[in-house]
Amino acid sequence: MRSLWNTMGFSELTAYFEGNGRYQGHGGGSYTNGDANDELNAHLSERFRGSARRNDGDRGPTTSHASKILVNPDVATYVQAQKAIYEKAEPGDWLAMPEIPPSSEVCLPEGTSIVLPRNRIDQPWSKPERYLKAHYKLLREDAVAPLREAVDRFRKDPQRMDDNETRIYEQVRVVGMTFTFQGIASRVRFSTARSGRRIQWSSSKRLTSGTLVALTPKNDNFNTKCMLAVVAARPLRNLESDNAPEVDLLFGDPDDLEVDSQNSYIMIEATQGYYEAYRHTLRALQKQSQEA
Repeated sequence: MRSLWNTMGFSELTAYFEGNGRYQGHGGGSYTNGDANDELNAHLSERFRGSARRNDGDRGPTTSHASKILVNPDVATYVQAQKAIYEKAEPGDWLAMPEIPPSSEVCLPEGTSIVLPRNRIDQPWSKPERYLKAHYKLLREDAVAPLREAVDRFRKDPQRMDDNETRIYEQVRVVGMTFTFQGIASRVRFSTARSGRRIQWSSSKRLTSGTLVALTPKNDNFNTKCMLAVVAARPLRNLESDNAPEVDLLFGDPDDLEVDSQNSYIMIEATQGYYEAYRHTLRALQKQSQEA
């Protein structure tokens, strides 16, 4: 993330939003907010409306601005309350755990054991806080365990091919950035050579939006570097283009946000579990702790 701000100053970001949404990076990749069909949550009514776009041949300045976005006040209040929980929680406490898990939850040293609370089903809980905390940890483990096991299998056999439990993508490179309401997403291009077949993306469940994935630099094999991200969008036309398929990723740690198109990574996806199905329930349990 820091490297992105070093590349794009405030004035350039302002010009980006007022112009056609394109910025040419120093590494050869372009940073773009994409067309309407490429945007995250493009079907929602809260998107920008009436924003002027310059023609490709028009390099002159523009004074047009995006129209006002209507925000549901109830949603804004909910988001602000969730942010306050994170800020007040002690470091390491379950209330301070982020939505996208850090690498320490997935890429564990060999031999590390996971300690989980016991779920009481035959007697009442002494305090509501203990009930919420226990179920949060159990649910979060259920959400991240499939990816952790997939990473462990890859560590033991880095040359393995896709199987029924693990999907492996090679030559993962950042080719652009997408500015969204959720944050700055990285558009990555990758190879599906390890699948051993042609992927029918229109009917495939691979890299569905909301899927949790793990990335590691080429030849590192998750030994020293592990980055976690959530698939933000998978425009079908980007997956079925003449070039290699592309998806947008939202990284959990801003420092993991990569902008150098020369760096190559390996990306791992677990076939079991779907993180987006757990994500909102985990947030609700954290918020419920303040209302119990």
